[in-house]
Amino acid sequence: MALPGLNILVKFLRRPAVLATLSATLLLIYIYRKKMILLYADEIYKSLLNRGFSPLHAKMIVAQSAHETAGFTSHIFKSNHNCFGMKYAGQSSALGEKNGYAYYNSISQSTLDYKHWFERKLGTTNLQTFTATNLEQFVNWLKTRYYFEDSASNYLRGCDYFYKQIYG
Repeated sequence: MALPGLNILVKFLRRPAVLATLSATLLLIYIYRKKMILLYADEIYKSLLNRGFSPLHAKMIVAQSAHETAGFTSHIFKSNHNCFGMKYAGQSSALGEKNGYAYYNSISQSTLDYKHWFERKLGTTNLQTFTATNLEQFVNWLKTRYYFEDSASNYLRGCDYFYKQIYG
């Protein structure tokens, strides 16, 4: 059965000027989204370096953060400055709990909370003793510390996607 309204819409969308406008709009959205991912990734990366993480581990943690926050678009990231989906458990770097998660006054405070969690799970404040040399080892280490409930393969796939998107 033909739908006259749909036929009119299809004819309209097939016009070169409309296609060009739609294509340009989608391209601008893509460029803006990529720029925002890179800006947040850079801010988190620098904060992690300032907290004592190695450049390699900071990159893996940034990929983890991007995965946890759906490319820095999640409500928890935006409203709570929570880069890692951390629950509130009385940590001193968090201001409290909002929307079921820890909330912070800045990304920097969120990375401080993550560093404290990481040191507890590592069993030392010497971050240089962490030996993961690739994303798979890092994700497996997180899994054995009960950081996430998903399968390690799914979590790795998400982290790897963002790692490649951010770092090439």
